[in-house]
Amino acid sequence: MTPLDYTPVSHPTMNGSYRVAMQKTDDGEYVIHVAQGQTRRYTDDTLPDRVKSTLSMIHAFPQRLRDSWTVGSSDMFINNQTPELNDIGWQVTKNLYILVLDQEYLFQMWGNKI
Repeated sequence: MTPLDYTPVSHPTMNGSYRVAMQKTDDGEYVIHVAQGQTRRYTDDTLPDRVKSTLSMIHAFPQRLRDSWTVGSSDMFINNQTPELNDIGWQVTKNLYILVLDQEYLFQMWGNKI
């Protein structure tokens, strides 16, 4: 299986927003893919509050998680959870999330100014 392409994609209905992949590693680190080949790494203590809030909202809904081997680059950015999460983000697998972030915030993360 080819590696997944975690490059952010434009949100289909929210102009200026992106669907951004975030992985949670087995050692509890969060890896946010802010651009092609560019990541930002966080711990529970350093994860930005805005991302923590998004995760809280995602976890407030029942999850239908997929097995990681069934996820491809073309479909991981499609919400297979509840439609209420379309503009927030969702959990794809045990260790993969998609976050909806506006362009300004994403660019701040890319420049590491948060």
